[in-house]
Amino acid sequence: MALPESISGREKFFLILVSVMLSVLLWLQVTAQAEPNREREMLVRLVYRNLAQDLHVSLPDGVSVIVQGPEAQLERFEPTDYEAVVDLRGLEQGAHNVLVQLPELRMPMRMRAKRLTVGVRLEKLARREFVIDVDTRGTTAPDLRYEGAVAQPQRVTITGPEDQIRKRTRIRAMLDLSTLRPGISQEVALEPLDAQNATVTQVELSPSRVYLTANVAAAAASKTVPISPTWQGTPM
Repeated sequence: MALPESISGREKFFLILVSVMLSVLLWLQVTAQAEPNREREMLVRLVYRNLAQDLHVSLPDGVSVIVQGPEAQLERFEPTDYEAVVDLRGLEQGAHNVLVQLPELRMPMRMRAKRLTVGVRLEKLARREFVIDVDTRGTTAPDLRYEGAVAQPQRVTITGPEDQIRKRTRIRAMLDLSTLRPGISQEVALEPLDAQNATVTQVELSPSRVYLTANVAAAAASKTVPISPTWQGTPM
């Protein structure tokens, strides 16, 4: 169909460009519909929203979903680009089955959850403060003597479910004596431990790392020398 002569050359070019773009989009849509659909099962990250400030949530890291679409697009699909959501608004302490909300995909891609709900557990949040214990491993250099260490800061706040906080007996900072150098501090991670020295899980430490400054002194000098006895008199 010819364009009216009253339309300028610039307008004609714009209309032709729009027509080409619409033709390409229509072709892509028809091609996508012509491709056979495939399905892939995958895991997407699970996050939560609207958690009450005085509660701690335990939930799975992800949920299994089925993604459906043309094979070419399905091969390029990255589950790490998406996340499923559970809304915890108004929920109180205890176990709950919560509806999983999935992200919307651009057609013709589709996603559905293998299970509509996921189990979550809400527990009372506790917070306590403890003094850091410094433990050691390894041995010092022969010319140094270890005389204790100080953590900076010296106290840590631990936050988590009440039952996990009750398990904690101490917070440990491990100092490697083999790396000690006078005047040099070590940055180390803190470990929440129970009575059996096992790591307590599901808790957060603030701070999670501290600096340890060791008190070291020069080791006493020693020397090994041979002994040459001098005899006097005569044996009886």
